[in-house]
Amino acid sequence: MEDTDFWLQIIRRLDQGESQASIAQSLGWTRGQLRYRLSRFRESYQGSLEAASAPETITALERKHVRFWMDESWTRDGLPNRVVLMVKDPWTVFAYWTVAQWRKDLVSRHFEKSWSHLPLFLRLHDVTDLIFDGEHAHSRQEIQVHPDADHWYFRNVIPGRRYLLDFGTYTDEGVFFTILRSNVAGTPSRDVHHAFQRFGTVKVLHAGSQGVKEPKWVNRFTGYSLVEEGEEK
Repeated sequence: MEDTDFWLQIIRRLDQGESQASIAQSLGWTRGQLRYRLSRFRESYQGSLEAASAPETITALERKHVRFWMDESWTRDGLPNRVVLMVKDPWTVFAYWTVAQWRKDLVSRHFEKSWSHLPLFLRLHDVTDLIFDGEHAHSRQEIQVHPDADHWYFRNVIPGRRYLLDFGTYTDEGVFFTILRSNVAGTPSRDVHHAFQRFGTVKVLHAGSQGVKEPKWVNRFTGYSLVEEGEEK
């Protein structure tokens, strides 16, 4: 098994934008082998990260990137410490989030509870036409999530509205404490749904059909020119 310095160099290369496939090729491995060995390193090294007694004992690289690049449970672009809100359809929004270990440690120390014992919640706010201050909203949905969760679907939202998501916990006084706040995402109008429906059968209306009146020029039109007065057959 390669040593810690070897894997930290691999993580630096990933952080600089190099793909797993490129790194695996340079090592003479398959991508699957790289992912497997990286996962093994994560399992052996994660304990030392979480057991560190002070933030300064963990390097900036380790705090910001190690857990992110080794977490294969959800693939996403960007760095930790963000929650992203996306629209699936007029009635559904999807959220995913990442929280770096150093931020989890800060929150845990502040509340004097381990991250796994904190009650964590998602709050979906309807902020349509509002300058949101964290409290006032047209409506709000709240759901408790598992500490290891990293994504969630909110269904039955209202089409044509704008939403914002808070990820956080509650203080002992019952005040919501925001850990991460998302972008604002707007659901399309329900009319958009009709654009994805199949066209119905076209009904051809014939002359004489009930309620259908032919224009006066119909019998005078040959397809190329109008028939002169008195030439109708």
